Amino acid sequence: MKIMIIGGAGYIGSNIALKLHDEGHSVISVSRSKLPDVPYTQVTMDLFGLGFEKVFAQFDTEIVIQCAWITSQPIYLQSLANWTYSQRTIELFQIASQAGVKHFIGLGSAAEFGYRIGLCDSRISIPMPSTPYGKAKLQTAEVLLMLSQETEMLFTWARIFQVYGCGQSDDRFLPSILRAINENVKLKVKNPELTHDWISTDDIAFAISWILQNKLHGLLDVGTSIGTSNFEIVSAFEKEYNRNIFLEVGTGQNDLHEKYLVVSQNSPLLASGWKPRKNIQLEISNREQF
Repeated sequence: MKIMIIGGAGYIGSNIALKLHDEGHSVISVSRSKLPDVPYTQVTMDLFGLGFEKVFAQFDTEIVIQCAWITSQPIYLQSLANWTYSQRTIELFQIASQAGVKHFIGLGSAAEFGYRIGLCDSRISIPMPSTPYGKAKLQTAEVLLMLSQETEMLFTWARIFQVYGCGQSDDRFLPSILRAINENVKLKVKNPELTHDWISTDDIAFAISWILQNKLHGLLDVGTSIGTSNFEIVSAFEKEYNRNIFLEVGTGQNDLHEKYLVVSQNSPLLASGWKPRKNIQLEISNREQF
């Protein structure tokens, strides 16, 4: 298949691009910058620039995967730019539909659910986003679901849970733990009991491939169904590296404790037969790079 990945030079997009290329697809990465030494086609183009109609037509695009979004720490959760990215994603969906694209996949986020007590299943869980990031992602999904009823193009909204993997930004949680170990300093963790569903970039790429192969559509949760708390993550690093780096700094907000974002085993992607190949605690014990 001819697959265009918008934001293909990004942290998640680049992993998806390489996975799909290795499977034999014709991959075109569209991004503001190019990556060195990649085996697929790269097109330098800004998400907000003109000309996507021509690019879709030029490469006879069958699949569009829209990965581009604001993710810069620490501003992305509260940034008003989230609404700009939301509107642009909706516009790209409409352009893709008019260009005859067969399947449009957008990347959502677990932040659409907000922190909750209970497992997440996009079919039945009620989203309660608390940040502009989560709210903008949710609004995008809702608008695209509505628009998809008026087109023959398949639409999938893949809600990505807690991401980890090689090449992550230094200001993210796992790299900050490794930095504390290397510098032999204490690590302050505001919410040690906060529990996430950690999923590797490799498994995200694997999930996107599975979605394409099986033509899954609608709202999908991309996670492992295994919850791991911040405390458990730090403890696993301490055990593996034989260091004592953990310093708990509570927020005073007791309602945050015991809250988590974990995918239900009955969620559509897992129910379809897809299974993750990696486990965050095993990756730590194998001293994988983060």
